[in-house]
Amino acid sequence: MLLLWLLCPFLLKAQQTLRVHPENPWIFEFRGQPTVLRTFAEHYGAVIHPGFNQSAYLDSLEASGLNLTRVVLAGFHANSGDVEDTLSPPLNAWLQPWPRTTASGTAMDGFGKWNLAAWNATYFNRLRAFIQAASDRGIVVELTFFNTYYEEHQWELSPFKPTNNVQGIGPTNRYDSMRPVDSNLLYRQTEVVRKIVREVNEFDNVYFEIQNEPFWNERYTGNYQEAAFHNTMLAAIRDEESTLPRQHLVAHNYPQILDGLTDDYDIINTHYPFAVPSTPIIGGENLLQNFTSQGRVLGLDETSMAGPVETRLEAWMFLLGGGAVYNGLDQGSAAYSISDPAGGNPPAPAVRAVVRSLGTYVDSLDLTGLRRDLSWIAGGAHPSARKQAMAKPGQQYVAYFYHGSFSQPYQTVYSPIDASNHSTTLQVSLPAGSYRAVWTRPSNMSVLHSETFTHGGGTRSLQNIVYQEDVALRIDRTGAGDTTPPPPPSSPAATIDTNDFIALGWFAPNAADLAGYRIYRSSGAGEPDFSGPPIATPAAGDTAFTDTTAAPGQEHRYVITALDDQGNESRFSTVALAVAPNNLDPPVAEAGNAQSFVDTDLDLGETVTFDGS
Repeated sequence: MLLLWLLCPFLLKAQQTLRVHPENPWIFEFRGQPTVLRTFAEHYGAVIHPGFNQSAYLDSLEASGLNLTRVVLAGFHANSGDVEDTLSPPLNAWLQPWPRTTASGTAMDGFGKWNLAAWNATYFNRLRAFIQAASDRGIVVELTFFNTYYEEHQWELSPFKPTNNVQGIGPTNRYDSMRPVDSNLLYRQTEVVRKIVREVNEFDNVYFEIQNEPFWNERYTGNYQEAAFHNTMLAAIRDEESTLPRQHLVAHNYPQILDGLTDDYDIINTHYPFAVPSTPIIGGENLLQNFTSQGRVLGLDETSMAGPVETRLEAWMFLLGGGAVYNGLDQGSAAYSISDPAGGNPPAPAVRAVVRSLGTYVDSLDLTGLRRDLSWIAGGAHPSARKQAMAKPGQQYVAYFYHGSFSQPYQTVYSPIDASNHSTTLQVSLPAGSYRAVWTRPSNMSVLHSETFTHGGGTRSLQNIVYQEDVALRIDRTGAGDTTPPPPPSSPAATIDTNDFIALGWFAPNAADLAGYRIYRSSGAGEPDFSGPPIATPAAGDTAFTDTTAAPGQEHRYVITALDDQGNESRFSTVALAVAPNNLDPPVAEAGNAQSFVDTDLDLGETVTFDGS
């Protein structure tokens, strides 16, 4: 059977660039879908290390249902001494936006100096190839221009050190390299930012970040010049893109002095799940609590290498607390390496599985309607539980309770994690209506308990539950008054069957009140148009359909929606594409089940069933 389907991208040049969702400023919209980004990614060197197999790495992310990776672009070499570390490539192979030349002598590493007035075509070819490969897999790339120099031995390799570049420009110390101190270096840094912006402008799957970890740049000095450096680079990005086809989002990592930054950033990033003791790092919990009111996308775009349990707590904490970016980072080469770019080393597969399960749960929510909101939790949580929550009042509520702690200097993961039994009889404040409440074990995605009830309004106690480590709660409005659509079907596929008809298959959404589907078709070349009536309305029990009316010799694109028992229709699924054979006979076959698709993402214990978009 010939497979001719596309999961996501079609006519990429016509796609809307990754943007802040027009109806929810705390999440993204990517290729028409409300989107939360999540990953367990390599150590930022996928572009600068020519020996790293980009395709194998991205294949691994795609297979794990992850949709984000992050790279550092210019001026930084980790100099870790680890030959497997992607951020520490061999010095004679280290790719940078600028070429080396020995015409003006050698740099401190013994190789040619960097010519900051010229461009390295090999670097830009590899950068663009990486972004294109990610795009083909539906993966977003966070492009971080610069990186703080943590140690002097890293600064000694920097192209920004005067002894290492042909122009002889740059400050006398590593801290001032990320401040507007040397005007000549600042000009070259602005130029490389503009060059990268131009090179990647055509892509819809990127966003920018100015600098990784500015809070480590001479920490506790509180230098306003670091914010000025950020603002200078931001202005260059905005100016360069003002005359280009696409405008991309820009993030800043949390600096030591925040009030010096302009209000023109789209995303605020921090690192690690909590305020790291003995450091200026505010962490994910504080970012959610203190910055949600700014109405911007919030990102936890770096964590420490951790095991599956630690990863689970920090990832669920942040995304169910209203964040939109989670990057569980492989520190060094513990997971992804030059010899194993797919990340087969333990605990990487288990960590990816944790993030995948969270993604499945989050994607089933009404992401467009939910907002960070803990006010509906009226009491009854276990006294040692930390909690995060969101709500679409009167329609959908989600909460996460977890038992991780931290107290040691420089601690960056939840530890210890309390695995003992925790009992809770949660009190919730809801408007009048009928509801379904589902408690889920994040450790295996099985249902711990579910209940349905009709509520007269005000505070209500849910049934008592006992859990270990962590637990998630979801409450959905049911019956009359339910205005929340179900999630769309996932992974639609179009194939040519043995009768030369186009056979569609899809995975059913997790929705307890699923009533059926609608299938829409767009035929011919050009940008798809799905505004017409559906060509079929399969029943809730169907996950396949045969299109016997597709015109032969043409491209046909399909999207599928789900309907619930209140008539709410989901957003479109991703697009499936097939070309009908030229020898297609007149319709003789009956429409019906062409093949069976079973969604196994949540097939652990009792299957979780949700009603949400």
